[in-house]
Amino acid sequence: MTAEIGIGNQAGIVLAADSAVSETDYRGQVQAIYDSAQKLYTLGWQHYIGLLTYGNASYEGTPWSVLFNHYQRQVGSDRLPHVTDYQAAFLNYLCKEQLVNLPVTDRRSTIYRVADSLTYSLCQNFLTENRNSDEVAGYVQTALENIINNYHQTDNQRLAVNDYSESDFLNDYTDSLMRTNQNQPESAGIIVKLMKYYAQQINLELSGDNNYHGLFTDTMRLLWLRAMYYILFWGTEFWKLELE
Repeated sequence: MTAEIGIGNQAGIVLAADSAVSETDYRGQVQAIYDSAQKLYTLGWQHYIGLLTYGNASYEGTPWSVLFNHYQRQVGSDRLPHVTDYQAAFLNYLCKEQLVNLPVTDRRSTIYRVADSLTYSLCQNFLTENRNSDEVAGYVQTALENIINNYHQTDNQRLAVNDYSESDFLNDYTDSLMRTNQNQPESAGIIVKLMKYYAQQINLELSGDNNYHGLFTDTMRLLWLRAMYYILFWGTEFWKLELE
């Protein structure tokens, strides 16, 4: 829905954005459309820096408008020498700012939403490619590895990992996300439950007898967790919690 444009020449850069915003559910299905969104912000005439947003209207539960206005007051009139310096300063602000320190209930909701979106997308893409059921583990493994590799190729790696490492995440989340129990399926981890649910929607039966078609072997569990870690945590450092 978003339309944004930037035009540059020797004199400077002009930014523009539409005001339409769509409200979607966790699967990306549009529920409503509004025409009153603000997607373009400025740091003030002292800086000649603009900020465009697209996708989510908030960051970790806090509206971008609140974050930008708060950041603008913090920056004041102190200029930075390069545009990349402004980028680094704003990313650092997102890491440190208490406005994005979510309550535990919101954090749990977000991690469930991300897990739901990830498993749903994997199953839908698998269905689109019309693959055989025996190929599901190989397909998911490649997809998760691509997610991890894509994050490694971005500048995000200097963010949240300082205070909440990958090993911390593995210690805290392995059981609640990846638990498998053939005798008590209701106690399975979040990702296991969601993957089984969405697999059934595309007529892909995941049986515990063969470790769910190889989706949750030790190697695959590590890939699932690493992919979730990069999606969730490379952008904020206030996420440590225990899921009940």
